Amino acid sequence: SGKQEAGVTTIVFRRKLKTGDSKDFEIASGDMNVIFAKGDADGSFGFFSKHSLTSTASINFFTGSSTVLSDFWSPGTVLVIIVAVLLFLYSVLRLVYLLISSHGKKITNDSNLGLVASGESGTNEIEFRDQPQTFYKGSQKVEDENSTRTFPTKTYRQKSHGNGFSNRIYGAFHLRFPYTEIALIHILVMILYIGINVACLFVETDRPKSFGTLIAANAFLATIPATRNSILVVMTGLPFDKTIMFHRWVGRLVVAIASVHVLYTWATWIKQGTFKTQMVEKVNIYGLVAWIILLFMLASTYPWIRRNRFEVFYYTHFIFIAFFALGCFHNIKFIPFAISACVIYGLDRIFRLIWGLWPKKTVLLRIKDSKNSIVQVRFEKGALGKKLGLYKPGQYVFVNFPTFSFLEWHPFSLCSGPDEITGEVNIKSLGNFTKALLEKAKNKDKMWIRVDGPYGNLNLNVNRFPVHLLVAGGIGFTPVLSILKHVYRTGNLSKEDQKPLRHCLELVHVIWTIQSQDQNSWFQEEFEEIRRAATNPNLPKLQLDIYVTRANGEVEPGFIKGRPKFPQVFDKLASEYPGKAKSVFVCGPAVMVQDIWDISMKKSRQGHNFHFHNETFEF
Repeated sequence: SGKQEAGVTTIVFRRKLKTGDSKDFEIASGDMNVIFAKGDADGSFGFFSKHSLTSTASINFFTGSSTVLSDFWSPGTVLVIIVAVLLFLYSVLRLVYLLISSHGKKITNDSNLGLVASGESGTNEIEFRDQPQTFYKGSQKVEDENSTRTFPTKTYRQKSHGNGFSNRIYGAFHLRFPYTEIALIHILVMILYIGINVACLFVETDRPKSFGTLIAANAFLATIPATRNSILVVMTGLPFDKTIMFHRWVGRLVVAIASVHVLYTWATWIKQGTFKTQMVEKVNIYGLVAWIILLFMLASTYPWIRRNRFEVFYYTHFIFIAFFALGCFHNIKFIPFAISACVIYGLDRIFRLIWGLWPKKTVLLRIKDSKNSIVQVRFEKGALGKKLGLYKPGQYVFVNFPTFSFLEWHPFSLCSGPDEITGEVNIKSLGNFTKALLEKAKNKDKMWIRVDGPYGNLNLNVNRFPVHLLVAGGIGFTPVLSILKHVYRTGNLSKEDQKPLRHCLELVHVIWTIQSQDQNSWFQEEFEEIRRAATNPNLPKLQLDIYVTRANGEVEPGFIKGRPKFPQVFDKLASEYPGKAKSVFVCGPAVMVQDIWDISMKKSRQGHNFHFHNETFEF
């Protein structure tokens, strides 16, 4: 029974402690959670979903005490809070580590590093002990037994090599999962995330509704790594091309949870004998259509569609707006998650508009090789990006040519250094878009261009690693070229920026594989400039090995016929530079990336220090 007085509704609940019905809970002494609901209209409702307000109360039927519990602590809310706390703690620990590791970077003399003071009294330059030094004259490598190399006036302390145990731990956790380009540590993070989802289910006793709020929370969390200017990049140091991996995984988890939610609810209705009646309810139709949208979006992410019909994949993803809208109509608890996701996505779109809204004329547009396969595009860098110091080695940008389409964007690696006045991409003719660009380049020296970026983060200080191994295949050399220009201070630089930066680099070993010798012409001009710069004693040694993998007959001097033997390369670096941290960067075919990844982690598990990085465009 119930009554209303002075705006207060009182409900009296009477029932036997033990009813003898297996479907009824036995009422025992102590607090029990009771779910209740009310509707705005008069009359009785047979279905729980028809009520406009639901809540939970903690009631003791023996003492008569009751407390309405907060609806805030739903499984979805708890999930978001746990993830936010973990990310915050990780970002704090990362910041502390960066502050500690950056302390005392600048050095003038340190015998423990294998360095000795050099020059006249009062100078602070530092000289390498090991000899001979390698120089280049044209494409010929020359060794000078009497030469020495010095650091700039101010330099950095070398990246710590670590100990054998820490290197083995790094090698174990960054092991590549078989048949993928996914690190074991990322899989473990995702397993932990799924475990947190499962734990959050027990926040509520109503299982179908527990799954429902988890759908909303995961849909919101999947939006964060999908944004190019994601807060995750700042908090974790991961670049966009790595955070997008978690977007894909969490997105698939949303589909899985939604499917369980739908099937679980259907099974409940069938058991209650209300399936046909419930299926025609408007609120349930909204939820069903939202689930179908998720399945459609999942189908559009199939690798073949993403690579060969990118526009289908890209534009299909915009129906996520309809999914969020239908989710709000299906359950009001979806609304705060949907609003939060839209705010984050909206802010990202605003930032992207700031970067790439206004078209500008290219500074240079030309075909670079005799076979008309490479287009060189040079453009003015965004003033805001330069002012904020956003440009770093090894990044990429999204490029749009309004001449073809105002909505079609494509990612390309920057081959310009971070301090160059202009940005540059080199585009190989592969698909329909690049072939159309090649035809335009034959007849025009300038085009309108829009640039969104830069994006990407090597998550390392290039100048603190004594040894760099840079490996590329074909056009994958473009991000390597960006790193080389940064180290050797070449490219379109102001006079002030041409001076060597403080660093502790000893060796930069470059391996480039090409199919034929004529492909060397893609970057021949840049090679000559970098080789000349490498003769500067204040800059690191340069070893440039160009392998021709499909040579017919003998190759010219300066080239190597065949394929690199990477195990021997790693063994040589480990033996010639013991106790020194080594950075490995690779961009090229999947087989090459996977081979170098596996060798890097194998050497790390043996106690050596090889920091592995690879570039991918699997967006």
